Amino acid sequence: MSRHHISGPTSALTAFLREKNIHVTNNRFQTRAEREAAAAAAAAAAAAAGPSAAGADDDTAAAGESSTPTPARAARRRASAAPSAPAPKRPRPKSRKSLDFAEDDDSDESEYEEPDAPSTSKGKGKAPAKAKTTRASAAARAKRPRNALTFDEDDDEDLDAEGNASVGSVTTCAACEQKFTVTAYTSHPAPGQSVCNKCTGNTAAKARGAAKRAPRQKRQKFKQGEVGEFKLPTLQSLCIDIISTHIDNVDALTGLGSSNMDDISKSISKNRRLNSSTLQLFLTRDARKLHFYDCSGLDSDALTSISIFSPDITELNLQLCGRLNNATMAEYSKRLTQLRSIELYGPYLVYIAAWHEFFDARAGQLESFKIRESPRFEITCCQKLVDTSPQLRELGLAQVGPLNCECLAVLQPLKHLEYLDISDPGVSTPGVPAESLKDMDVVELLSHVGKDLTYLDVGGNIDLSGDFLLSGVLEYCQSLRTLRVNQVASLEGQEPSVWSDLFLGFSEQKRPGLEYLNLERCTSLTDEGFIAMLAHSGPTLRELNINSCTALTAEALERIAEFCPVLETLDVGFVRSVKDSVIMALCNEQDGCPALKRVSVFGCMSLSDYLRPKRIRLIGMQKFVPL
Repeated sequence: MSRHHISGPTSALTAFLREKNIHVTNNRFQTRAEREAAAAAAAAAAAAAGPSAAGADDDTAAAGESSTPTPARAARRRASAAPSAPAPKRPRPKSRKSLDFAEDDDSDESEYEEPDAPSTSKGKGKAPAKAKTTRASAAARAKRPRNALTFDEDDDEDLDAEGNASVGSVTTCAACEQKFTVTAYTSHPAPGQSVCNKCTGNTAAKARGAAKRAPRQKRQKFKQGEVGEFKLPTLQSLCIDIISTHIDNVDALTGLGSSNMDDISKSISKNRRLNSSTLQLFLTRDARKLHFYDCSGLDSDALTSISIFSPDITELNLQLCGRLNNATMAEYSKRLTQLRSIELYGPYLVYIAAWHEFFDARAGQLESFKIRESPRFEITCCQKLVDTSPQLRELGLAQVGPLNCECLAVLQPLKHLEYLDISDPGVSTPGVPAESLKDMDVVELLSHVGKDLTYLDVGGNIDLSGDFLLSGVLEYCQSLRTLRVNQVASLEGQEPSVWSDLFLGFSEQKRPGLEYLNLERCTSLTDEGFIAMLAHSGPTLRELNINSCTALTAEALERIAEFCPVLETLDVGFVRSVKDSVIMALCNEQDGCPALKRVSVFGCMSLSDYLRPKRIRLIGMQKFVPL
C-alpha cells in the first residue's frame, strides 16, 4: 500500500494525482469564461479522439474530466506514460498575499464528483460532467466555513438580485481598488459597485466633519444686501495685550503715556502678573499717577519702593494691598510730599498711630481719601483727618469699623465733599455683627455736606428706610449724579409711593438727571416709581441696576428703550418678568437703546435659548435644558 504525503490543506485527489506524476495546473487565477472555453475545447478534442484515450486508468480519466484541459495539462498527460522523477515543488509566488500553505493546495472543483459517472450519449459525454462540476463547485462553497483562510476567485462573480456582490464573495473596492470580502455591512453606492469598510468609514468621517462645519459657515454668511459688522481690535489694544503677555521680558516702559500705562497695569493685574520685578517697570521719576489693581503679589518692601523710585506722584491707588504695614505708611508720610489722592483696599496692618502720622504729614494737601476694609480705622482717625484736611473733596469709608453715628457727626465739617461712600458698615470686634447706620444720623450728615455731593453710596445699611430718601436725598442733595442704595433691606417693605415721590420731587425741583443708579434688591420699586425714574433720569442714565426688583412688569421694562438713549449697562438679573420682547425692544435699531452694550440677565428664566442680539452682550444667559 502506497503511502500518501499530504502537504498543507490539499485534497486527497490532488495528492493521488501528484503521486501518479500527474500535475494538475492551478486554475485559481483563471476566470470563469476562460475555464468554460478551455472545457469546451477539451470536450471537442475528446469527442474527435474517440477511444484512443482509453489507455488511462479510471481514476486518471475521471481526474482529467474534472480538471480544466489546458495545453500544459495535456502535455503532462501525454508524458505520464513514461516514468520520471517526481516534479519539484514550485515556489510560492511572493507577490500573492495569501494564507495558503502551498501552491498546489487548491481544491479542484471536481473533487466531490464520482469518476465513473455514466454519460447519457456518446456525442454529449462531457456536458453532464460540466454540469456536475458546477453543482459540485456550488456545494463546495456552501460547505466552506465563512472564515475560510483561502479566497475563491469565483466569488468575485457572484451577484445578488440588485447586481451587487453577494455576502461572502471577494470583490474590488470602487474607491481604493483593493480586494476585500463582502459582508452584510458593506456599502453599495451604486449597482455593481461596492466600497470597503475602510473607505466607508473615511467617507462617513468626512460627512460628519462637513456637518460640524456647516453651522459655522452658515453663521459667517450674510443675506443679499446685508453688510456684516466685524469689530477688529485696535492696534493700541493689540500692543497692550502683547506687552502684558510678555511683561516678564520687558526691560522698560517709556513714552507710553499715563492712559496706556494704566491699561497695562489692569491687564497684568487681571492675570496676577504684578510682582516685585514687573512693578519696577512703572516706577519712574516722572510718574505722577500710579494705579495697581492687584497688589497681592507685592510684599512690604516692594510697596515701599514706590515712594523711593517715584516720590513725586500725586495720585496712588493700591487694591488688595494686604501687606501694607506701618513701616510702609511711614515711608509714604516722609517721601510722598506731592500726594493729593490715595485709595487703599485692604490695609489691615496699618494701625492708628500710622494713620495719625500720615494725616499730619499730608495736612492741608489731601483732596481724596478712600479706604475699604480697614478695621483699625476708628473715630480718632476720622477726627485727625477732618482736622488736617478740611478741604477734602472725596471721602470713602467703606467697611470701616466702627463707623457709627459718632463718626458721622465728626465728618460734618467737611463742607466741600463731592464724593461720599459710607456703605457696608464694618466689624470692629470679631463675633460682633456690623451695626448699620440710622436714618436720622445720615440725614443730619447730608444736611451739612450734601449740597455739592455728586456721588452718594449708602448700600448695605439695612436699617435705612424711605425717610432717608425723602428727608435727606430729596431735601439736601441737589447735584447728585450717582445714587447707590443697593441691598438696603428696610426699603423692601416701604410703600411703593416712596420711589415715585422721590423722582417726582426731583422733576419738580428741576434737578439734573442721574447717570448711575443702583437699586439692587429694592423690591418695593413698582411700575409707577420706575416710570417716574425713567421720566426724570432716563435721558441721562448711563448705568442702571435693578437686580431682584421683582415687582416690575415686562411692560414697564420695555419703556427703558423709550426713555434711555445713552444707557450703556443694564442689570435686570432675577427680574422674572424679563422676556424676549424686553430684550428685542432694547436692541431695536430704530426705537431701542443705541448705546447699550451689556445686559446682565442672570436668573431670567423666561428668555429663549436662541435669543442672540447682534450688538448687545448678554451676561448670564442660561441655556435651556430639557427635562
